[in-house]
Amino acid sequence: MKSIKMKKLALSTLIAAAIMAVAAPAAQAAVAPSTFNVNIALTTTCLVSSVTDIALIYTSFQATASSASSPYTVTCTNLLPYTMAVGAVSVVDSVLNLTYTVAVQSAVGSVVTGGIGNGAAQTYKVAATIAGNQSGTYSAAACATTTACSNATATNKLQTLTITY
Repeated sequence: MKSIKMKKLALSTLIAAAIMAVAAPAAQAAVAPSTFNVNIALTTTCLVSSVTDIALIYTSFQATASSASSPYTVTCTNLLPYTMAVGAVSVVDSVLNLTYTVAVQSAVGSVVTGGIGNGAAQTYKVAATIAGNQSGTYSAAACATTTACSNATATNKLQTLTITY
């Protein structure tokens, strides 16, 4: 009798479990979408390589101009416009009294005033030119000999290249 009761109890437990399994709702994965923005703040910039000193060699009254240049690169954010300028375009050297011009040029020598960034280094040059047929001025302080003079002590030989963006 005990065995019949156990079997009935086991059967009723099994039936109850089956009913609960059928009656219980199936677990479902819920999706709750959430959207968001990714906001980016870009600080645009231009990088400029150094311009080295420009050395001009000139002989009093020479018929042709004397020119020299120094290359540099400008690397700006893609599509960022920029301008380039030198501090003084025409200068009379304060020691040797020679007039020279300074200009920003493209790599091939045409005068430029600016550009548009492309994300890569763009090559330019600063060019200086002394026009021909100038005398210049002798100064014992500036000349090591009567034929070799220098503007080492000139107060206006320092030039500045400005890139504005």
